[in-house]
Amino acid sequence: MKALLEKVFAFVQRNNLLEDDFTVVVAVSGGADSVALLHILHALKNERLPGLRLHVAHLNHRLRKEESEEDAAFVKDLAEHLSLSFTVESIDVGALAKQQGQNLEETARLLRYDFLKRVAQEIGAERIATGHTMDDQAETLLMRLLRGSGPEGLSGIHPLVDGLIIRPLLCVKREQILDYCREAGLAFRIDSTNLSLDYTRNRIRQRLLPLLAEFNPQVVEALARTADLLREEDEFLRNMALQAIAEVCADVRRCRKSSKPCRLILPVDLFLSGHKSLRRRILREAIRLSYGHLERIEMIHLQAVEALLGQQKSGKRVVLPGGITVAREFDRLIFAPAASAAEPYLYELNEGESLQIQGLKLRLKRVRKCNYSAKAGGHLAALLDEKKVDLPLLVRPRRAGERYRPVGSRREKKIKDLMIDYKIPVSARSLWPVVVASGSDEIIWSPRLPASARFVAADQTKSCLLIEAEETLLGEAEFDDK
Repeated sequence: MKALLEKVFAFVQRNNLLEDDFTVVVAVSGGADSVALLHILHALKNERLPGLRLHVAHLNHRLRKEESEEDAAFVKDLAEHLSLSFTVESIDVGALAKQQGQNLEETARLLRYDFLKRVAQEIGAERIATGHTMDDQAETLLMRLLRGSGPEGLSGIHPLVDGLIIRPLLCVKREQILDYCREAGLAFRIDSTNLSLDYTRNRIRQRLLPLLAEFNPQVVEALARTADLLREEDEFLRNMALQAIAEVCADVRRCRKSSKPCRLILPVDLFLSGHKSLRRRILREAIRLSYGHLERIEMIHLQAVEALLGQQKSGKRVVLPGGITVAREFDRLIFAPAASAAEPYLYELNEGESLQIQGLKLRLKRVRKCNYSAKAGGHLAALLDEKKVDLPLLVRPRRAGERYRPVGSRREKKIKDLMIDYKIPVSARSLWPVVVASGSDEIIWSPRLPASARFVAADQTKSCLLIEAEETLLGEAEFDDK
């Protein structure tokens, strides 16, 4: 027992899984692995990490009727015996899977993690601990290998995911867990469905792994070691992909930390300049940045998005699982989550301020000399006559039928037509920022479009405001007074 505790503690330290003052939600199903996990963490708390706080969480899936109820009661008793706080909830996974037309196992997994994350948020926990073992790692690698996964999938179960979910027992085999339970006198529940050969994982566990063990008795360790090596390479390639995105897209770090989906705009050239392997990595990371995860994203989806790269025609799009849309708009690929559907917005912009919105950073500043020409550079700037402009300026999306007379034109034009003429992407037009006068609501300027002839500075203008747009390629609004 002591040796196993030392092994787990060394694994925890090596992978930076826990700190002494962390609160940890421990996922306990009642099976041997999760019961051992709880007792091992409790022992580590008593012997090595006295500031550690443990909270037991159990979700009753209601898939095995009386057995499921008994599991829940068992977990409650276990938590009370250890004087630990706990959360036990129940949900009809079978009914939900049928209602949504989804796989039962996948539905149960997603609901379980949603539950654990919610509990962690409610109690302010820094970590969620699950009882995955080295055997689970080997089984997962084989399942994904048979399904045809890429390097990321074959990297298996990670010790630490998103800085939240930890797997302290990945260094331990299942037989060692059973030995630990026997030596410690720990009771645990047996899930009858684990014996059924109707499930792929059970067939791999009961049939394939014993067969492979005839070729290599240490097959579980070998597969787990392979997953570790692939994880290291996966992390390297993932960092390369993120670095490539960061070079052309501002605020990637903020997007990674955001709890909300991001609208991401990337140049097509980014995907065409490197090796096919890196291209797919960049695609995966772009989806992850935009959507927050890669649940249900498979190779067939990446191939569909790759096909957009060969399209010359603008406006083609692919809808991925979860509702995320990837669209080809001229020389850009736009990743737009369902949550970024067009919603009205209205922002004020004062002199000396900047506003980041829809892949653009707008700045408004006073200039000493009114000799700046905004006619070059694709209309990404406009020089305004300060006497004709009341501050603050307002920034909002366009409205149906709006018109103004752009510089160089003798008549008014619809802003919608100007957006078409100046190749504003179709997917961006409904939310594209339009700068208007705060008093009259007249259009002053819109990035990439010529400014209004009514507000631009003339040769004799003495006091000017310069409004500029910098293309940051990330579509979230944020003020900056620098």
